[in-house]
Amino acid sequence: GELPNIKKLMSQGSYGYSVPVFPNHTPVNFAALLTGTLPKTNGVSDGPMHTPGQPLSHVSIGGFTSGARRVPTIWTYLEDQGQKVGILSTPGSTPPEIDQGFVIRGRWGNWGLDTYSVIFQSEDSKNKKTLKTQSPQILSQLPQLTEYVEYTDLKWPIEKRSEFAPKYTHFKAWGKDFYACFFDNNFDSVNSYTHVSLSFDLKTEFVTLAQGDWSDWKPITLDFNEVKISSHVKFHPIKIEGESFFRLRLLFDSLNQTQTFPQTLASNLVDQLGPMVDFVDHYPPQLIEYREDKKTFIEEQNMSFDWHTQAISYMIKELKADVIIHNIYNPNQMLTSKWWLGKVDPESHHFKKTPENEKSDSWADIKKMYQQIDAMIGEIIDHSGPETTIVISSDHGVSAINSLVHLNNLFAQKGWLKVKENPDGIIAVDWEKTTVLFLKMDGIYINPEGLAGNWKQGHSPQYKKLRDEVIDELKKLKTSDNKYPLNKIAKWEDVENVFDLPQDRVGDLIVANTLGFGWTEEITKDRHLFSNPKVSGYKQALLPTTSNSTWTPFIISGPGIKKNYFIKTPFSQIDQMPTVMKTLGYPLKNKIDGKALEIFE
Repeated sequence: GELPNIKKLMSQGSYGYSVPVFPNHTPVNFAALLTGTLPKTNGVSDGPMHTPGQPLSHVSIGGFTSGARRVPTIWTYLEDQGQKVGILSTPGSTPPEIDQGFVIRGRWGNWGLDTYSVIFQSEDSKNKKTLKTQSPQILSQLPQLTEYVEYTDLKWPIEKRSEFAPKYTHFKAWGKDFYACFFDNNFDSVNSYTHVSLSFDLKTEFVTLAQGDWSDWKPITLDFNEVKISSHVKFHPIKIEGESFFRLRLLFDSLNQTQTFPQTLASNLVDQLGPMVDFVDHYPPQLIEYREDKKTFIEEQNMSFDWHTQAISYMIKELKADVIIHNIYNPNQMLTSKWWLGKVDPESHHFKKTPENEKSDSWADIKKMYQQIDAMIGEIIDHSGPETTIVISSDHGVSAINSLVHLNNLFAQKGWLKVKENPDGIIAVDWEKTTVLFLKMDGIYINPEGLAGNWKQGHSPQYKKLRDEVIDELKKLKTSDNKYPLNKIAKWEDVENVFDLPQDRVGDLIVANTLGFGWTEEITKDRHLFSNPKVSGYKQALLPTTSNSTWTPFIISGPGIKKNYFIKTPFSQIDQMPTVMKTLGYPLKNKIDGKALEIFE
């Protein structure tokens, strides 16, 4: 009775478990869901993909972009049938491939200005030091989501009433200047700042906040490729402590005219629904460092659910879409974060040492998240009729992660990977001297002559000898308690048969990890092979056929669908798209790998 709308769809339709495709990563799974094909057919093998003839020092093809796919998606088929298709926050949908419908964000498809949010933190915090002892992810090309700033001398516009001398700082985000003044107005003789005031121009301050407060949305104008972009920002002091520490979040509107098709749709959405919070936190996660981050996470997640729930009615009533494809990312963010899954999943090494009250509180938070999903589904049902088909699905589940495996540290120990270090202590790969390298999510790249220049998969006897040595080391790799992180391995020549991946978009070796272990690109000075992750959940490079925690729920209701019918045998994600097309009565013109489920009356 706590998820009544999900229960209603189950009673009115068919439901079961769907099995993702390897490497169990969002862009690969979405490509399978949207096309009804395996990765070896649709060409999407990962998020960051490397192709023969291109240097490994940059990503050749981004798996989240629509151009990465070699086959059409369901929205192309539907538009060919005259349907007006609306797409909201769906990976793989940008740049847009439709002409008559609309696209609202596409997530990570390198389309338009993606105004991710940023945390600014005081320079002298202890976390700053850890950055100099380890490398970032080698080729992820991810934005710097937490930046460290120093206090500066500023001429503040308004004198602050403070027990101790105020401190000032200046930072930039998206080309805009922001100024902050930290002060103490408690007058309790404790040398600790309590509030922050903010200004855009050092002429007027527009808000004063205490720790944990949120400002209203503030309109701002951003510059993008010499174009003025209208946007909004919220301010949130996550933590203000002592006389020097601060952690300040700038939450930017996820929506602007470069993120919608047609462009005019962005301003209409903001006018009707307010600025958009697409999903909580980001990747890599930032709200995992301090207890106050957990509170911020929940509050930001609530904003996201509120916006997405409102958007359902707007897309149906105002935009009048015939078909809506809508994704919400918050479940992934919560279940892969630090704060929850490890305390409720018995497979996590955190579970046994978690007090019962914390387990109960964590499960209550997770359940509330699912209830928010249920409320969204209720909104969909309320705007539906007897001829409406509704499909609930996901691209992957989440497993508990207990140990990170530093493959590049192993390769460095063996002398196969060489690094350079700049004066700040940041580590970088020496491509000319490196012969073996791991790149996410599952690829090992090998060349006995060095990995500089244009990489290609090898054939020579020297190459095969080195590759066999790498395989032997990976098979021997184990923890102090004799657990082996390697589950399965394949040479590039064999990946189509072993992993259903395309040969021309994988590394020299593809590796699947054992449940509880996760590969990382990170190189550390200590060269330790294993470390404790900050997060508690993951899914990448797990074999879905052996890791049922990554299976996903699937529910479909509509005309001609069996009612209250449980699909006993778990089925592949590639079967969902042809099932939906058969439900709608539309033909598939292209050959696909999946087949429609036997769920029809």
